[in-house]
Parts: sequence; structure tokens; C-alpha cells
Amino acid sequence: MAQTKKILLVDDSQIFLMGLRMAFQAADWVDGIYEARNSEQALKMLEQNDDISLAIIDVCLEKRADGLELLREIKDKHPGVKMLVLSQYKNPDFICRAIVSGANAYIAKDSEADVIVSASKNVADGCCIFFGDTISKDLLTRLFGNADNIRNGKPHQLSVQELAVLQYAASGYGNTQIASVMNISSNTVESYKERIKNKLGYDTIIECVAFAVSNGLISFKD
Repeated sequence: MAQTKKILLVDDSQIFLMGLRMAFQAADWVDGIYEARNSEQALKMLEQNDDISLAIIDVCLEKRADGLELLREIKDKHPGVKMLVLSQYKNPDFICRAIVSGANAYIAKDSEADVIVSASKNVADGCCIFFGDTISKDLLTRLFGNADNIRNGKPHQLSVQELAVLQYAASGYGNTQIASVMNISSNTVESYKERIKNKLGYDTIIECVAFAVSNGLISFKD
């Protein structure tokens, strides 16, 4: 049986929070749900409950002008907690800032409930890239892939296995799923990702994916 997770839902809308809770209560991989209406409550919940492994966050919170600050605080104080951002904003700059601030995924708030739940499971399992329909291939490469990236990268250094890991990551697979389809351990998947980042000279897998897409090494699944 797959490992279950405890999650934190952060949203200042009681109605939306209720809808999220109902959606996640039906998910068999969730065995505990915490809720917060603002940043202060969210940080307090994380301090009091060290078993939370995933936070689903609307960063446009009423009591804090820049909700991205909450992402940065969680990343700094609770680095083991994965974060999925739900937002009404589809502005490329805001998406980029959220990822840089520590978000593991960014999904439009008007996405279907099953898409949000599925994406959350992928993130909880170790996926570092998931945008649903919020961001396209072209926008991804504009945000994270540019001419300098294409010139400086060395795609010939990537092995077949490493390219496969990048392809699965671009398709939204988490570490556990990649390990299963490639018949390797999750630790080996993480080792491949570290080698990929070292070879291409980037800090994150999302930048490596953008480079690989820009160079035609893999295809991004919209």
C-alpha cells in the first residue's frame, strides 16, 4: 500500500477551503488534513505538527501583501515540506517568482478538483515540476530557457537514463513514479537528478527540463 501523507490547506476563503477539504478527504493517500486561513496560522500549524509533508497554498492571502513570503518562510523553516501553489494569477512573472521562492508546483485555482488532488500527490511523492494547463511549453522555455542556457549546456553529457528521468519529470512524474517505471529506487532517481543538475550547471530540475526542451532532447507534455 502506498505511503499516506498529512497535508496542510492554506486559503483565506472558507468556502474554497471547504471544497478543498472535501476533495482531499476522498483521496486514499491522505490520512490527515490541517487547515489555515492565513500565513500566521499556517506557520503555527507547521510548528505544532512536524508530520505535515505537503502544503497546498493560495499565496494571495488577505493578511499578507506578498504571499510569496510565506513560501520563503516555509522553505527556510520547514525544508522537508513540499509546496503546491494554487492561484488565480497566471502572470508569468508571478509563476516564476513562486517557483524561485520554493514552490514545487503552480496550478491555476480554477483547475478541476481531481487535477489539483492528482498534482498534489505527485508533489508529495517527490515531483518538482507540475503546472497542469497553467503554463505552456513555450512559456516554460521563455521563463527558464534562454539563449545563454542553450549555449552553455552540454547535452551530450547526459546518459540515456538521465534523459529518461528528465522526460518523466517533464510529464509530471514524481520520484516514486519514475522509480517504478524505470525499475530503480527513489534514491537512484534523486541521484540521477543531482547528476543532471551538475552536468548542465543548473540549480533546479525545472531549469534542466527547460534546457532539454529548448534543445529538442525531450518533449514537454502540455
